[in-house]
Amino acid sequence: MLFAVLAFNNCARFVAKESDVTATASQAGGPITFSKDIRPMIQNRCTSCHQPGGITPFSLVNYQQVQSKGASLLANMKSRKMPPWGAKDDGSCQSFHDSQWLGPEELNMFQAWVDGNMPEGSPMPDITPIAGDAHYNLNDPSVVEYKIPGVYTPMAGTSTDNYRCFVTDEAAVERLVTGFDVVAGNSNVVHHILAFVPGSEADESTALAKGQGYNCFGGPGVAASLAAFWAPGTGPTSYPMINGKQTGLKIPAGRKLILQVHYNYAQGLGSDQSAVRFKVSSAVIKEGLWLLIGKTGGPETIPAGQASFNQIENSQIGTAVSGSPSATSVPGYIYAIFPHMHQAGSKIKIELGRDPRARNGNLANECLVDVPAWDFHWQRIYWAKKPIPADALDNIKMTCTYNTQGRTLPTSFGENSTDEMCLLFAFVTDSQI
Repeated sequence: MLFAVLAFNNCARFVAKESDVTATASQAGGPITFSKDIRPMIQNRCTSCHQPGGITPFSLVNYQQVQSKGASLLANMKSRKMPPWGAKDDGSCQSFHDSQWLGPEELNMFQAWVDGNMPEGSPMPDITPIAGDAHYNLNDPSVVEYKIPGVYTPMAGTSTDNYRCFVTDEAAVERLVTGFDVVAGNSNVVHHILAFVPGSEADESTALAKGQGYNCFGGPGVAASLAAFWAPGTGPTSYPMINGKQTGLKIPAGRKLILQVHYNYAQGLGSDQSAVRFKVSSAVIKEGLWLLIGKTGGPETIPAGQASFNQIENSQIGTAVSGSPSATSVPGYIYAIFPHMHQAGSKIKIELGRDPRARNGNLANECLVDVPAWDFHWQRIYWAKKPIPADALDNIKMTCTYNTQGRTLPTSFGENSTDEMCLLFAFVTDSQI
């Protein structure tokens, strides 16, 4: 059974010696200015969020706006708080689609501009913002929606953390899913959403018998597979084309979905009607699945008052697939990693340890994702530019680091917002692609 987790998924890659940056910019055409050098960087990295009517409290679409916040922007860039990307993309640990990682050339260029009193250069019109993530459009015939039947309103006295499951009214026809988009009906109270496909008609009937909005702490309460997920920071997700084949998932005909919603009422109660939208296709796709690997609970705790405390989790891929250890080589690929911790998390690194018995045993161990500055509010799915060869015999190692300074009691591993987790979701297929 998959456990309830998550608070998770957006602003090219440069490799340059830091000592070369100023000279390179100067040789390319004189002093660094906003119009010539900084404006394109801000447009590509920042304006999908920092635009009029965007999700941020201020815009960065012209010189005056950027100049007024130059020092603050530089500090946030250097700390990796902004752009809110997370995973290293500097050549040390994979390379990812749609990466927003700032390379040393960009960081040093912005530093030089700030140190040089932020000259404007030739006046330019306001930046045309890059479009941000948009929900899948229901007018698109390739988009189907499944939602909570009716509005859910919590009762007075409901605990701060509230896990509820809803069985959709819509029964699926057989769908080949090439992407998903989860729409939180009330982002003030929705902590995360998981969409499950019941394992059988009997599992669907069992869930329906529990009643709409049934309590489902720890999972949907029936055998089910994960089809979609959401938490703050996650945008619409599309599965990649690999070797001319579309990857994705299949939803069986006639099956309703179970939407598990984790509500958090720390800021007050509120009603909700969330939904999940799938991009579907009639094309032949290569089916994959999402694996859950890592620690969601147990008796172990994280001590209070620690600036840096490591939790290491190891799991064989075959065990994550079938529930029991694999003794046989089964080659496949990893396409995406979604790491997850809660609010005490400070960094996370995920590595692949290859078993010498595997068919790919001649390959070296490999870093999968390295997030040096974990941000609970900007959790993402990292899609590797190239499929990563893996095997059922291989081991995934997760090193989660926590900062519990300011906490006076030990922190438990568990499902509540104040608990912690050390886990990941991985999208995988077999090797026949």
